[in-house]
Amino acid sequence: MNVRLATVLALTALAASPARSQAPGGLPHLAAEVRVAQVFESNIDHDPEATPSVGLVPSLHLRVQDRPEDAWLTVDYALARHAYSNTDRWDRTSHQIRVAALREVADDVETITEAELSIRGSSEDRDISNQMQLRQSAEWRISRAVRAEGYATLRYKANPEVPGDRAFRPNAGLALQHRWPSGVRLELGGRYETNIEADPEGRYRRWTTDAELRLPTGRGAYVEAEARYRTRHYPSRFAEEADGDETDALREDRQWTLGATWHRPLLPRLGAEVGVELDRRTSNDAGKHYVAGAARLGLVYRF
Repeated sequence: MNVRLATVLALTALAASPARSQAPGGLPHLAAEVRVAQVFESNIDHDPEATPSVGLVPSLHLRVQDRPEDAWLTVDYALARHAYSNTDRWDRTSHQIRVAALREVADDVETITEAELSIRGSSEDRDISNQMQLRQSAEWRISRAVRAEGYATLRYKANPEVPGDRAFRPNAGLALQHRWPSGVRLELGGRYETNIEADPEGRYRRWTTDAELRLPTGRGAYVEAEARYRTRHYPSRFAEEADGDETDALREDRQWTLGATWHRPLLPRLGAEVGVELDRRTSNDAGKHYVAGAARLGLVYRF
């Protein structure tokens, strides 16, 4: 990883917004939490031939911000150990650091500049990689209940185990959110992304549409549900038949993901999370179909 470039991204985020006045005493606010998750994967590799696996993921999350609420500057760090059965591919220690700077440009408009560095993390494409990204977003509070957000991201990805396997992935998207007085929150969004790499066959364009629902269930508990649909088009890669022969059609993939997580407090500082997810991909390439399910049980302790 280029540490100098990662440092530049972080400093860019820090400089993007003027500092607000500090909270009384001028001391930053520190928050920490420890998570332990037991995970079951019906198809951990997301391949046509499924490999089931059980995993354990303990992690530490730290957050520093200039004030407990309405912070203009936030720094997050996460350290996690991943261990799974029936595979060595996903066993690793991952690190992630994120710096975010918020700026109010009007009474109802604010911008957020984020710089993020991830070491041996896992992206939504189910690959282990090192990533650096710079994200700029703007949120418009249309009314007390409705908000709109637009964003653009510059992302660089490198495979730590395959020299030369690198890609530049810029994206841009829009999201619309509605909040009800009862605590129910619904968000609808869309995103366009391109994958640019040295090998023309690895380049693609992707559209993503998603919906997220947060539903309170009482006593501090709530459910977060998500539905996502993605299409991926390869402009220079042809689909293959079952025998490996190329067809005359360019490859196209379609992916559906459904997931839900129930969050419930157990004690003042201890909470539980129970989640499920179903992921399915179809393609005109015979070897790229899969169905994968996952279940997760976790405990969270907040300091």
